[in-house]
Amino acid sequence: MGLLDIALSAGASSSCYLYPEPDVTSSAARSIAATKTAFVFQYWPQTLQVSYEPEYAEHVIPGATHPLYQWVGGKGRTISFEAVFTAELDQNAFGLLGGGALGGAGPLTPSARYTVNVAAALARLQSFMLPTYEVPSSLNGKITPPSRLILVFPSTGLGGGQGSVKVGSADTFDAIAVILRSAPYTIESWFPNGSPRIATVHLTFNETIQHNVGGSIRYVGAKPYADYGSTFKSTQSLGIPELEQ
Repeated sequence: MGLLDIALSAGASSSCYLYPEPDVTSSAARSIAATKTAFVFQYWPQTLQVSYEPEYAEHVIPGATHPLYQWVGGKGRTISFEAVFTAELDQNAFGLLGGGALGGAGPLTPSARYTVNVAAALARLQSFMLPTYEVPSSLNGKITPPSRLILVFPSTGLGGGQGSVKVGSADTFDAIAVILRSAPYTIESWFPNGSPRIATVHLTFNETIQHNVGGSIRYVGAKPYADYGSTFKSTQSLGIPELEQ
């Protein structure tokens, strides 16, 4: 069982996270790849905004009060939220308090969870929007586009239907494949040496139907969302006997 499988278990506290979509097919290999590259957000965002717009062609009929609408496709799903990163202690002081060589919080820090390398978190998020150049000084070498990502918000039903995206060794309702479109950040507080103490990042993702393995395209239909949504039962009575049976 990998770390992501543990994160998805019922007894674990929830964290939202993302990772580059693996380009391997087996569940075990995907779980290992995801665990090694996962970016776990320090805090659960206060809000999560999800929007989707179907596209309709309008046919205006002379003399009619309304046009006729014909569905032609969709504009895709947009996911956005604000991520906050904080450091209670200056990274340079961690060595004196038992921190490791990489600057992680040591056992003597007062609250290790709330002390992260804020600058490193910002850099990692920026890297998800940039290509990789085989030869940085030339465009003649291989250029790898930014990574497609898997974004996971446990227990939110963000992915709509089981089987839409595989996380660890299991399919999940809570993950979708995305590309990071925008990540402007604001550094709100600093340590005396100039390292960021508090930073806020405004993240905007677009859901993608393109996937790494085999260059496949998997369209997102209504069925998984309808199946999952069928479990919703209103507690309000409409007073219509046929609807209350």
